[in-house]
Amino acid sequence: MYFSEEELEKLEDGYLEVPGKSQQLSVAYITRKYSNDRAREFAVYGFARRLKTLARCIENTFTILPPDRVELPESDELHDAAINIQAFVLNVFGSLDDLAWTWVNEKGLQIHGLQVGLNRKNKDVRGALSKSFREYLEGLDDSWFKHLKDFRDALAHRIPLYIPPYVIPDDQKGAYDEIGNQMRSALEAGNSEEYDRLAIAQKALAIFCPWVKHSFEENAAIVNFHPQLLADFNTVEELGSRMLDELNRVQLPRFYEIRDQLSGPASPTAFFQDFESTISESLKNRAFVRWESDLQGLDGDAWDCLRSKTLQHLTSKDSRRGWEQLFALFGEAHGYNFLKRKGCSNIKCIPANRKGSGKKTPDWEGLLDSARVLCEVKTINRSDDALRTTDRCTSNRLEDAFFNKLDSTIVAAMAQLAAHDANGEALKFVYINVYFDDWLGEYKKAYFEQIDQYLAAVSRQTSAFNLVFYNDDLTAFHEAVTMQNATVDNAS
Repeated sequence: MYFSEEELEKLEDGYLEVPGKSQQLSVAYITRKYSNDRAREFAVYGFARRLKTLARCIENTFTILPPDRVELPESDELHDAAINIQAFVLNVFGSLDDLAWTWVNEKGLQIHGLQVGLNRKNKDVRGALSKSFREYLEGLDDSWFKHLKDFRDALAHRIPLYIPPYVIPDDQKGAYDEIGNQMRSALEAGNSEEYDRLAIAQKALAIFCPWVKHSFEENAAIVNFHPQLLADFNTVEELGSRMLDELNRVQLPRFYEIRDQLSGPASPTAFFQDFESTISESLKNRAFVRWESDLQGLDGDAWDCLRSKTLQHLTSKDSRRGWEQLFALFGEAHGYNFLKRKGCSNIKCIPANRKGSGKKTPDWEGLLDSARVLCEVKTINRSDDALRTTDRCTSNRLEDAFFNKLDSTIVAAMAQLAAHDANGEALKFVYINVYFDDWLGEYKKAYFEQIDQYLAAVSRQTSAFNLVFYNDDLTAFHEAVTMQNATVDNAS
């Protein structure tokens, strides 16, 4: 047997992983949203299709010539295995081009077709990738890329890949040659029976080695094809995963900047654990794209401030309320964008007071014409009762508990704003992101009407402040609403 028991076990483990890896990465590319049809074509009908072909070629080769094969293969088996290996090599090469073309089209890069690829010579494509991806590719230049190019070029232009039918061990070469001499003598004597007997004896000295090579005259490398197929597939999978990360960075750059703050985003306690799978789901992708759009509204300084505030919440998932604290921070972008749309300028993040001071600061300040503006952003999330069930809310009436929460939220925000406005001259905004128990949004209009009625009754307490409510558009039912006693910031 060519491989040891330990090597056979490793090959089997690697072989069994291929279908799952192929399926998972294919689904991620197929379900992802692309900015244009050309990028999608290369990703879905190019790369994802080739992944399936690569997995099938491995399956076929391992079935035709298993790693534990001892007996010499028949000629048809050798040809069938060689055909699958040749198809594999060409599709590995093609998969790299598909990834490069997907990237070029998704980014809208103007690069000549002959310069599109992931190799060392494709400088414009590599230059548009992240530093970490470029460094990974550079690490493959003198090893994997060189090996792949050697096989692909020989296959496409010179000598096709070939599996030797057998090999004569060094310690048997003398006996093999001697039997060969006897076979010639039997042939010259016309003794066909002796010739056949000697041919069988000579063949018994041969062993099968799972090797593949192309040219003998070029002194081409001999490769053990079972482990090489798995290694090449794993490299393609790694390249595909890294490119998917690059593509997602194009779509969600600020979320990836947040993720980059973590040393280990794959931690089971981290917000970004399995992030690529999460954003491959259509509804979740839509939500993250919407949030990304909100975060993109912040200028550089405001974004740096908000991003830094997220760090302490990236690994602190609440057992009941999940990542609500983190998304409440994202919601501060709604307040910033509201001020910007109102015509405010010089909008800045207000640094938090030193921990333990007992005083909280508002989130944003800016100028409207020459007047100072302050804004505190608050979030009211779904109730504890709503979190205990997956059933949709069927009540079109807000309960007293909601109004108690609303009242305490407004009072807290007003206190923060007043404490930061000693002269009482600033234009003060209380901006509230409200997420109702009715997560479908079926009764949102009725809820806002009830809030409006409640505010009318307490308007004397809030007259020095401007109340703004965010009307989320990520619910199944959504329409713009207005209020008499507050402003509604209708997302669209």
